[in-house]
Amino acid sequence: MDPAHDPQRHPEAIPAATDSSGLDIVGIDVCAPATVPIALLSSRMINETEMEKSWARYVLIGVPILAFIGILALAIGSSGDDEAALTGAWELTEIHVDGSMTAVLESTSPTLVIDETEVSGSGGCNTYGGSISIDGDTLRFGPLVSTLMFCADPEGVSDQEAAYLSLLDQVDTFEVTDDRLTLRIATDPALIFVRA
Repeated sequence: MDPAHDPQRHPEAIPAATDSSGLDIVGIDVCAPATVPIALLSSRMINETEMEKSWARYVLIGVPILAFIGILALAIGSSGDDEAALTGAWELTEIHVDGSMTAVLESTSPTLVIDETEVSGSGGCNTYGGSISIDGDTLRFGPLVSTLMFCADPEGVSDQEAAYLSLLDQVDTFEVTDDRLTLRIATDPALIFVRA
């Protein structure tokens, strides 16, 4: 057989055949190497590049957002801890009078009771109440109202009460250490309490 027409050596030369339906069956070069269209490869490379860019964008945008959320959560948690530490009943032990901290009069026991956004207590003679707002280590007492009894015993209790309620209206920061509460005006101690 002519080598040029040997089907085993030149499978591309297999002639077309006709099946029972009368359709021509075209010869197929089964030995031809498999090829992938260049357009398909280019498309795949472009898609991979776009995916890499997308991941980079997610990282650049996502990391700062996650950091912000973490800081915010810590701040909220810290604020909640501060409020929890402040909540409860306190008894006044020292008051800022005439430029220095002074022990309260015996048997007067001014008190401060904090319950979330409300505050109440005794000035040593009259009872009082009002609102309170807390943000971190800062706080502000809302308008306080009190009963109007006059007390003469012990001597000076009414003056002490007036000074106490006036200082409550001025304090703006606080610090809780163990069972001790210090209310400050700016950085200066104004009122010091212990847990009741």
